[in-house]
Amino acid sequence: MVRGKQRFIVLLAMFLLTGSLIAVGPGFAKAKFVDVNESYWASEEISFLVEKGVIGGYKDQTFRPGENITRGQAVIMIARAFKLDGSKYKDPGLKDVGKTSPYYLPVKALIGEGILTEVITESKLLPSKSLTRGEMASIVAKAYKLEGNYKGQFKDVGKTHFAYDDINLLAANNITFGFADKTFRPNKPLTRVEFSVFLARAIDDRFKTPSDDEKSVSLPKVDLVGLDTDNPYYWTTNQAHVALGGKGGVLSQIKDYVQPGMEFLAWKVSEKPINLSEMMGKPGRIDTIGRNSAIITHISSEEISDPKRYVTVIFYDKDKKPLAYQENVITLKPAIITQTSADKIDGNGIFKVDNSRGVYFISTNLPANYQTLGSYYSLHGSYSDFTYNDAISAKGDRIFKINDSFGLSAVAITNFKETNKDGKFYITLVIYDQNLKPVAYVKEELNLN
Repeated sequence: MVRGKQRFIVLLAMFLLTGSLIAVGPGFAKAKFVDVNESYWASEEISFLVEKGVIGGYKDQTFRPGENITRGQAVIMIARAFKLDGSKYKDPGLKDVGKTSPYYLPVKALIGEGILTEVITESKLLPSKSLTRGEMASIVAKAYKLEGNYKGQFKDVGKTHFAYDDINLLAANNITFGFADKTFRPNKPLTRVEFSVFLARAIDDRFKTPSDDEKSVSLPKVDLVGLDTDNPYYWTTNQAHVALGGKGGVLSQIKDYVQPGMEFLAWKVSEKPINLSEMMGKPGRIDTIGRNSAIITHISSEEISDPKRYVTVIFYDKDKKPLAYQENVITLKPAIITQTSADKIDGNGIFKVDNSRGVYFISTNLPANYQTLGSYYSLHGSYSDFTYNDAISAKGDRIFKINDSFGLSAVAITNFKETNKDGKFYITLVIYDQNLKPVAYVKEELNLN
């Protein structure tokens, strides 16, 4: 369990998360960072530390989560936070920190406190060097005086590593779980967001990864996939969508962004926070990570009273054993189209019927002049006659860009495997402006005999 002096909690927070930042104060409790929105994977941990008054942002309202922290920034911020009197300790005799250096008094105090025991090597601070994950483990373990036994093993942390015991203590206390390939990567530079997560877990058990004590299951929290809610390509009439793809964009392949060993994933969208342990026990459908297209779910506008949704993704290995999880909070953006009047236009036979392969295909090539009418269009078909408003209120019909990347216009193909007795088929094309307001429509009666 975690034990230690409260002052080390604040000390470590100021140490790695303020650096050359503006001073923290009560006003930062409600601060919003332009580079950390509510769907960011560690937004809750960062907000928690801001509310505690232990971290702040830069003057340009950024948090810079991916920025590395140097050793020099570390020792200076510890001294500033707690006004440690370096004169009380003996000269550490560092080769790269002379008595005129701004790091001299701070490093004397920290070494005297025993915090940098494993960090200082060969009598050097190396102030410009980034702090590593292994060095972080050493500092946190000593500051919190961690206890416990970790039954696992990180492949890249041998018993001879200087932070071997400290890294295992962090793992034993659910402060870190390493990576999905069973590595800890102790020499990797530490970022501000990584330490935010480590620190939040150390201070408050709510941020530790949920575990199932009976099965000894615990998962690390990661940020590996991207979510999309406003790509018009996935819009359907009067619905919202959530699409899961790679971090390079929703159309990028997930397999290019996950960690080694991840073969499958399961995901869930909910109006309420998702219980991870329950989802692990009942994952539902498990998808192959190597798929080429995004995984999409559509939500009817009638089911959207609150657009806020919680999205959880669990990653599995080839044996479908859980490896890691990702959490996001998103806001749905439904493509709601109301029954609005529009002008009927002459389609000039833009619908083409083909039955050369024994199956009816109806294709549509939009003329170039349609681009002057609107930004999007949708197609609606039925074996019984229907009104224009029937087409507008239809659910599940795809909305396309009029001038998309496939050329002059999108090509929509509807596959009809059967027909009614008289062979009549009714089809309507609706054109919308950039705000999804219907502006024009074409309606034709086709003969499928």
